[in-house]
Amino acid sequence: MAVGLAAAVGAIAVVLAVGQGGWRLRHGAPADEDTGYVQRDDDRFWHLAGTVYANRADPAVWVSKRAMGVGWTMNVGHPAGLAIACVLLAVIAVLAGLGIWGLLPEEGPFYGWELRP
Repeated sequence: MAVGLAAAVGAIAVVLAVGQGGWRLRHGAPADEDTGYVQRDDDRFWHLAGTVYANRADPAVWVSKRAMGVGWTMNVGHPAGLAIACVLLAVIAVLAGLGIWGLLPEEGPFYGWELRP
């Protein structure tokens, strides 16, 4: 039990120290050297209160969430990320439209789901 508790405390300490994906680690490039890379934590690329990431120069489709976020978010500046976001929004719009027009059953089985009012 004590070993498990010590391991959990150690894992939490490492996550708090370096952040997800090591975003808090210092990188060795001098500040005046132009490497061509852009920091993903730059405010210019985060929109809607830091929830949407859009950077056309970033080749990654999925990037780690910003500062203390857990998980990943899509880069909507990348063509594939934008396509995925558009497809997801279209699916949500179609399902919402079907629900509004009453085309979904009100109760009973629906693709394995039991719908109840």
